[in-house]
Amino acid sequence: MEKLYFLLPDLLRNFYEDRFTNYPLLIKVAYIGIIVSFLITLTCYLIIFFRRVRQSYMKARIEGWKDEIDQVLTTSIITFNSEDYVEEDVKQIVNQLKKLPLHKYMVRQMLINELIILHKNFSGKVNTLISTIYVWLKLENHSKKKLNSWHWYKKAQGIEELSELGIESIAEELLLYVNSKNITLRMQAQSGYLQLSKTDPFMFLDYTNQNILPWHQINLMDVLNRRKDINLPLFSRWFSSSNNSTVIFCIRLVVRFHQMESVKELMSLFKHPSEEVRKEMIIAIGELSLVDIEHHLTTNFNNESHSCQIEIIRTVGKIASGTELPFLKRMIFSPDFELRFEAAKSLQKHGEPGETILYTLLDSLPEENKSVVLHMLDKRLTA
Repeated sequence: MEKLYFLLPDLLRNFYEDRFTNYPLLIKVAYIGIIVSFLITLTCYLIIFFRRVRQSYMKARIEGWKDEIDQVLTTSIITFNSEDYVEEDVKQIVNQLKKLPLHKYMVRQMLINELIILHKNFSGKVNTLISTIYVWLKLENHSKKKLNSWHWYKKAQGIEELSELGIESIAEELLLYVNSKNITLRMQAQSGYLQLSKTDPFMFLDYTNQNILPWHQINLMDVLNRRKDINLPLFSRWFSSSNNSTVIFCIRLVVRFHQMESVKELMSLFKHPSEEVRKEMIIAIGELSLVDIEHHLTTNFNNESHSCQIEIIRTVGKIASGTELPFLKRMIFSPDFELRFEAAKSLQKHGEPGETILYTLLDSLPEENKSVVLHMLDKRLTA
């Protein structure tokens, strides 16, 4: 401390000896507080300054690396989108990309991100080329390390990279995450397994006990649309699942792929305890235009919940076979506004026979029910 004391300028030493030592304790503490605050503020400003300088420097370097990556990949895709490529061509592209500082985490991740964007937007031989570049640069090791991370978002990112770029060897490992409590990780694992598994891509449905959300179902449908080599199972296989969202998803898949061989199993869902499952089953009957089941719907009408009753009326209108016109006619007299509104719409969908019934009902309907019929008969609204 004595050495530090003698290093101070004369002015400060004189101030300390002549004045500071004679101040009351409270004044000394105040002086020390001011000095410490000043030093802390100065340190913060210096940290901010050097951080800004570093960020500016790194931003320039990142833009430079990104330009190099874009130039190599864009040139390769333009070249090989119009002609075939051989192993030597791939080696040339890989050697160009190896000139980048791939030992840096940031550069590897930047390159992977660009490869994924291109892989999603191209198909055919260019798609295969992108996956080959990913493997030859051993970037899959970078992605695989993320699967061992403690952070869910790192795991999800690793799964997305590996599944998008076709690393099939990790497919079975993804089954560990299909029931994750984290919704993003769970959804990424399910989508990844559907992309990568060659033997039984829908096997994750045997294990999942978590809710398959509607927008995730859309993502899974998108994966199915992109996979041209997939062997579709009979989705009625999962109608007995204890997970209602799995049953609903499989009903939608039956409709999407028009699996008429699953109609018998679809009929068994009339007794399903879940209202949502029964509602989806009724919608499916309409989408598949199952005329033979139309009467079964109307005979079970009174045993169903209100929302299912609405779907039954809509389905009768969608099938529009004409055999259930008397049922729809009765529904026009319902005291429930929604039921008579949907009944009027379904009658209108039957064309001329339905409209004839609507016209004949105008004289016999109560005043409060006529507005619905007049609404449906108004050609200005249906044109």
